[in-house]
Amino acid sequence: MKEIYTALDADSRRLAMMGLRAVIDLFMARKLEGSSGFAGGLRQLVAQNYLTTRSLEIVEAAVEAGHASAHRAHNPTAIQVNAVMDIVENLIQHDLLAESAASLRRTIPRRPSKEDGEAEKEPSE
Repeated sequence: MKEIYTALDADSRRLAMMGLRAVIDLFMARKLEGSSGFAGGLRQLVAQNYLTTRSLEIVEAAVEAGHASAHRAHNPTAIQVNAVMDIVENLIQHDLLAESAASLRRTIPRRPSKEDGEAEKEPSE
């Protein structure tokens, strides 16, 4: 991501867009075994619950923007790069939040069950 921010600072939007596409590719490679290209990898991310169907549509738009810069010499606008940056940062953030949530679930005390003889209490306001 640091290199992408450097490209943006130099107004190299095409390079930043290709880097963002590479981040999505790296995300798939880290989550999946034997990813089969972007389309297959994105479908696998949905099948393994890393992405929702709605998130898939959003990430596909970012991948397509990266493809356009890499293969069709598309020079994206700053608005387009910012949109893809938001999508990629959100993808990473959700992954990190999932890890944080799992840690929380492991470390917070569980609510006593009714079988334990204690009534469930409503949280105080």
